[in-house]
Amino acid sequence: TERTSLYSTLVAHLALTLPFVLGVWVIPRQALTGKTRLRILAITTPFVLLASADRILAYFIPPLYSQSELYIPDDELGWRHRPSAKPDQDRTVEINAKGLRGPDLPYAKADDEYRVVFLDDSLAFALGLDYEESFVARIERAGNAERNKGLEGVRAPPQQAPSVARALKRVAAVNMAVSGYSPWQEHLFLKREGLKYEPDLVVQCFCLDDVTVKFDVFALSPHFESLVASSPLEWSGLYRCARRVIMGRRLGTGNHADAARWADQGAPELIEAHEAEYVRRAWDGTLAGMRKLIELCRQRQTPLVVVCFPFEFQLKMNEGDDYPQRALERFCKERRVPFLDLLPAMRRDLATAGQRKPLFTDGCHLSAAGHALAAQRILEFLHREGLFPS
Repeated sequence: TERTSLYSTLVAHLALTLPFVLGVWVIPRQALTGKTRLRILAITTPFVLLASADRILAYFIPPLYSQSELYIPDDELGWRHRPSAKPDQDRTVEINAKGLRGPDLPYAKADDEYRVVFLDDSLAFALGLDYEESFVARIERAGNAERNKGLEGVRAPPQQAPSVARALKRVAAVNMAVSGYSPWQEHLFLKREGLKYEPDLVVQCFCLDDVTVKFDVFALSPHFESLVASSPLEWSGLYRCARRVIMGRRLGTGNHADAARWADQGAPELIEAHEAEYVRRAWDGTLAGMRKLIELCRQRQTPLVVVCFPFEFQLKMNEGDDYPQRALERFCKERRVPFLDLLPAMRRDLATAGQRKPLFTDGCHLSAAGHALAAQRILEFLHREGLFPS
């Protein structure tokens, strides 16, 4: 690919400089007047300079040629799952025909169904785990176990059995989590795809990395950036520059300095430097997407709850070092959105279980035990709020 790019560049330079060479050196001097030579020079020089600028930009902005088995580009969202994908590098992942992880549900909702749409990134996606181990699948199973238990305990005449079954609805979970997504993408994805499922409840799983590296699409790995921008024109430096500017405006804040700062200093800056300008700017961009998500759910009269997942390092910090959770809680309270903070429950579990049952596989992704604990706390919360079939 790089060799093809080099050949294309040489051909382009030759095509642009040839008129200049012909006009100045090849054509006999007697055939052209001084003014004609100046006109030729004026016409050809910008093209030569443009070609030089293209090569300079190509040197500083690397091309993006990588492909993915799991993702495909999306003009609106940046990327999304490839429908029916089964990537070789992760045998635990299987994407259904609609591009989601989990069972392939029809859009039309049955009368006895209670549908819950989950929005998130790789955390709810359960990266590295089988789908059945995810808290989304666990909540669905627990809800249906409660329903079956309720049906067994109800003694109704045969003619009333269908109405009883409709009253005790079965739970159907729709996992719309996509790795790397932030609230602004979740809002668009819910509007475009999630509402087709006629959800009875939307659960927005808020990860604190929504405020850190993901507030700018170019802070993500080059893998995701390539999904946004792969093109046959990648050999051109001018194209690469234009793509970076346009996609930065469309998909994120475009602030590469902030992205680099997050990468260098890490997630603790979200707590230790929460008054810094770049942290406030990251929060502003994240909460703007949250506002749109809340407004969309209210327009559709669909209940929305926000569940906040902590970073692993927060479990061992002091009780007062939970500024991000408190900021998000105030934001939700002002908008009368039910809010669940999982940090206290995970701290209690760490204090009782210790290291025998790690809740995380890395700094922000939950283990199977972490998913089990999250499912239990979320289910209890939804019951308390009266937002789950009982």
